[in-house]
Amino acid sequence: MSIVIKENKKPTEVQVELLFGGDFCPIRRYEEKILAEKQIFDADLLKTFEEKDLFVVNLEAPFCTNYHNPKRHGGGLGVSPEIAKYLKEFKIDAVGLANNHILDKNQRGIEQTMKILEQSGIRHFGAGLNLAEAEKFAIFELKGLKVGILAVAERELNIAGIDTAGAAPFEPVLTAQKITALKDQVNFMVCYLHVGHEFMLTPSPRIRDACRGFIDAGADTVIAHHPHVPQGYEHYHGGWIFYSLGNLVFDSPYVSSYAETDHGYLVKLTIDKHEFKCVELIPYRLTPEIMVEAITGERKSNYADFLRKISFWISDDKEFIKQWEINVAMRWEQDYQGMLRNLSKRYCDATDLPFLNNLRNLFSCPTHNELLNQAFDMIEAGKIQR
Repeated sequence: MSIVIKENKKPTEVQVELLFGGDFCPIRRYEEKILAEKQIFDADLLKTFEEKDLFVVNLEAPFCTNYHNPKRHGGGLGVSPEIAKYLKEFKIDAVGLANNHILDKNQRGIEQTMKILEQSGIRHFGAGLNLAEAEKFAIFELKGLKVGILAVAERELNIAGIDTAGAAPFEPVLTAQKITALKDQVNFMVCYLHVGHEFMLTPSPRIRDACRGFIDAGADTVIAHHPHVPQGYEHYHGGWIFYSLGNLVFDSPYVSSYAETDHGYLVKLTIDKHEFKCVELIPYRLTPEIMVEAITGERKSNYADFLRKISFWISDDKEFIKQWEINVAMRWEQDYQGMLRNLSKRYCDATDLPFLNNLRNLFSCPTHNELLNQAFDMIEAGKIQR
């Protein structure tokens, strides 16, 4: 069922199996199905979940009652606290909370999410009631091996402050410094990121540079999510980078209106001390029947070809820039151009608070800044229309 991209058959004293998934957001029909005690994962995936030492996903929506947040669209994402108890059935051991939706239900939402997770026996990291708590380094002791996970998220109106709740911030230089300072505490270090541009099959230059820098700083692997689509992987200076795993569980008309949002892959790492014994990718698809099914047989071979193609786009600099410009043109035409055209009218509408916050996010988030600057360069060069 898996796609093996690296294997070292040399025997070792200790082997630990780590499994990572991307955005786990059991809202709408997934929430309904889980609460009705109907299965959302097929038997192949459930077996994979069972056969590991640690399974981590990014929890993309807080577990909480409806704490309205006027900064978001009608309160933003949130999921029933009852869902938490089913995480154990899915064999999920820990969740990252560093993402752009963790504040969708305000500080009370974070408080309740952390409390419910702790009551359910699920470890969490990447967010907290203040910056120091959000930035805590998570260490898991597995078969005598210490595995550390540092989780951070892009700045999108979601970051913790000195005395305010939120996620740990993704700041490439500071994050790299933290990795260097923390790496000697563990035998294997994971950098777990919620970063990047949504709906793009390749990372941006800023994200690629940051991820490579984290490997150089001492991380053994970098695993990212947030774009809602899968991106490629690369073996870089002895470490492995997975730029986006895609959606694991997600049900949103807005997200599903974009291509490639109905599939992704899990990363399974068999490790020893700072060493990869086996690197596997486990592809899956999200079906119209609200199921997540493993991709097997000939479709798996085709998916392996797809992953090799989008991974080549990352490693070849000429192709990388070409794909980056294609992605910028796509997002400019579908989103950014219309937003800027409507800026004057909607900005002056005092009742349109969602637009004001989207506009603020557009100019305050470094990832959005990167795309806007590239779009302006391409307009100037005549590559896209103003």
